[in-house]
Amino acid sequence: MLYISDLDGTLLDREGDLTDFTKKVIRRFISYGGKFTIASARSIFTAGNFIEQLGIEIPVILRNGAFIYDPKTRKAMDSKLMAGNELSEVMAFFSTRDVHPILHHIEDGEFRVDYTGIHNYGEEHYFETRKKEGDTRLRLSKGYDSRVCNQCISICLIDENDKLEKMHRELQEGPGREFIIHRYIDNYSNHTWLEVNHRQAEKGYASRKLLELTSEYEYTAFGDNINDIGMLDGAREAYIPENSYLAGYGYSYKHIVSNDEDGVAHFLNSIKL
Repeated sequence: MLYISDLDGTLLDREGDLTDFTKKVIRRFISYGGKFTIASARSIFTAGNFIEQLGIEIPVILRNGAFIYDPKTRKAMDSKLMAGNELSEVMAFFSTRDVHPILHHIEDGEFRVDYTGIHNYGEEHYFETRKKEGDTRLRLSKGYDSRVCNQCISICLIDENDKLEKMHRELQEGPGREFIIHRYIDNYSNHTWLEVNHRQAEKGYASRKLLELTSEYEYTAFGDNINDIGMLDGAREAYIPENSYLAGYGYSYKHIVSNDEDGVAHFLNSIKL
C-alpha cells in the first residue's frame, strides 16, 4: 500500500510547519518499510525542506501534478507543461477582466514566477512570504506574452472567492475547457487561488502514475481541499482532517483528527507493518 498526503491543511499545522511528532512518526514509518509520499500544490522550492525533514525517498507529486519529482536524483521524472500558444485564448480572457495573472514557467532552464505587482492581501501574503525565504524565481514584470512561454507550469490568479468563482465557470465553458482548472481557498491568507494547468496536471492522474513508479496496486490518500478530490476519489481509502475545508462542506470522506493534532501521523502510527 502506498500512502499519499497533501501538505498544507493536512500534514502541516496551521502555521504551515511539521510538528516534531509528525516528523518522528513518518520517519519511523518509512524506516520500517512503509511507503509514504506527498502530493502538494507547492513547488520543490517550498516543499523541498519538508521532503528532507520527513526522509521521503520515493517520488513525490508537486504543483498539483505538474511534476513527479524524485528526491534521490533531484530531478523531475514526469512533467505536464503547457506551451504558450495553447494559452493565448486564456490570456486574452484574463486581459478583459480586472485580474492580474501570475505566470509560473521555465525559461532557459530556470524556474520563473512573473507577476505585475501586488494588488490584494492574498498576493501580498504569497509574495512577501516567498521574498522572506529568498525565493529567486520571482520577477516583477510590466507584462508578459504567453506566446513566448514554451514551458508553462501554470497561470495563477489570487483574489476574492466570489470573483474567481464566476470566472472559474466562464473559463470551464470557454477558453479553459481544454485545461485542468484548480480553485481553492488558501489555508493562510483566506484568499482564493485559481490555477490553469495542463489537462493531466492533477493529483488523481499523478497518483495513478505513482502506483506504476512504486510497483504498488493501490493507495491511501489524505487531503483537505478541492484540489485533492481527484486523488481522494481514486484512493482505496480516503481521509480528510475533521477541520478541513472538505469536511466543513460535507464531503463524505472518512475523517481523521485535525492537522493541528497530527491527524495523518496518528493514523500512520496505528498501522502495523
